[in-house]
Amino acid sequence: MKTLNIKSLGINAVLNAFRSSLSIIFPLITYPYVYRILNAESMGKYSYSSAIVGYFILFATFGITTYAVREGAKVKDSPDKLNKIINQLFSINVLFTIFVFSILWILIIFTGIFKDNNNIIMILSLNIIFTTLSADWINIIFEDYFIMTIRSLLVYVISIVMIFLLIKSESDLILYVLINVFTTMVTCVLNRLYCRKYIKLRITINLDFTAHFKPLLYFFVNNLSSSIYVNSDIIMLGILTDDYTVGVYSAAVKIYSVIKNILSALYSASIPRLSSYIGAKQFRVFRKTITNITCVITLFLLPASIGLILLSTNIMVLFGGEEFGQAGSTLRLLSIALIGSIFGGIITSCFNIPLGKEKLNMEATIISSLLNIFLNILLIPIYKQNGAAVTTLLSEYFVMLFCLLNLNNMKRYFNLKKFTIYLMQSIIGSISICILYFMLTQFIDTSTFTFVILLILLTFFIYPLELVVFKNEYFINIIKRKSL
Repeated sequence: MKTLNIKSLGINAVLNAFRSSLSIIFPLITYPYVYRILNAESMGKYSYSSAIVGYFILFATFGITTYAVREGAKVKDSPDKLNKIINQLFSINVLFTIFVFSILWILIIFTGIFKDNNNIIMILSLNIIFTTLSADWINIIFEDYFIMTIRSLLVYVISIVMIFLLIKSESDLILYVLINVFTTMVTCVLNRLYCRKYIKLRITINLDFTAHFKPLLYFFVNNLSSSIYVNSDIIMLGILTDDYTVGVYSAAVKIYSVIKNILSALYSASIPRLSSYIGAKQFRVFRKTITNITCVITLFLLPASIGLILLSTNIMVLFGGEEFGQAGSTLRLLSIALIGSIFGGIITSCFNIPLGKEKLNMEATIISSLLNIFLNILLIPIYKQNGAAVTTLLSEYFVMLFCLLNLNNMKRYFNLKKFTIYLMQSIIGSISICILYFMLTQFIDTSTFTFVILLILLTFFIYPLELVVFKNEYFINIIKRKSL
């Protein structure tokens, strides 16, 4: 098997992080305009309908995306095996999609469960079909992150242009929904045309469903539990507190999610490569790769968390104004949770998925979701948005520790000595940021924009300088333009 170099893996990680950031940046551009034109009530209908359809998409995909990436990556150098498994999983996806789509339309036509949102949900339901037909996971199997990034950029630009040109009044809600479906359709068409270079998708009756069902079920339940876990904080805050508290917490979560999604995109891009190493029994290469990934992310993770902790109030005020200042303590708690979330994500995604331990991920996520809900009931009435942040923190660290303690024979798969060196360098760098912060407080008002910018600029100068002094392998290789 031909082994791809780590430099290309690094490029994939950067492209995936950039693509992930696009999904955050572009809504920030369009949402203020759309909310002013369509009003909050109309957008509430859209958000509700989109959430409903999102759950049906979750059932239609039934864990196929992650499972297909892992299994496809293992055999991508064997065309016959790859064609067989991709067409089997695509056919299973089509069957689930037909069933789920039919159930949704039966609910729309014969029940009043969705009330005034029927028309919106009917239009958005087309996304279920387009998501399945797109089969975007084929690109991930072949690690074609460049074309995925370009395609995402193109679709987002088309979406923005259409929104600003066509959405002009409150009566344009349906038009806004149609734009959403149109961009999904464009993504589907572009992807199907491009994927022909890899494989010709076709429906097969030889599904081998028995062999696939158990791992698919594990991935599906894990995804469903994660979805419930992600949404439970907002839902329970809405039930147990007021709209202002929900708004404050949501603002802090948005900042937390930006950093989390970018960092998680760095390691999630490696799943196909790591799966292919396991499939080829290249355990030494797997060990080197996963160690390098973890070490590099550690260099960014700890300073980023410390920076968010120190500047949490400043960031929230800049993000939403003075009324969001009290969300600073919430973001501070979520910044601590970020460390557990990313390390936990590395274990669940980069270790457990390639090694076939999706059942362990499922168990961790289910228990974490139940823990999250239970703690929310206890803490939210007392501490409001900070109570929700604490439950998130505890849940993230629970997943990390649960999976870590169940990771057997770790030395075979991970170089703990190298990681320890990187971890210590990152900790020292984080301490330096704290010292720099308190030194600046003696001369500049911490509430000013100047303070934030100066701290960030000095951090970008001093931390890399420390890594050079420490002779950090990764940073030195960047200077020499080499890969790890």
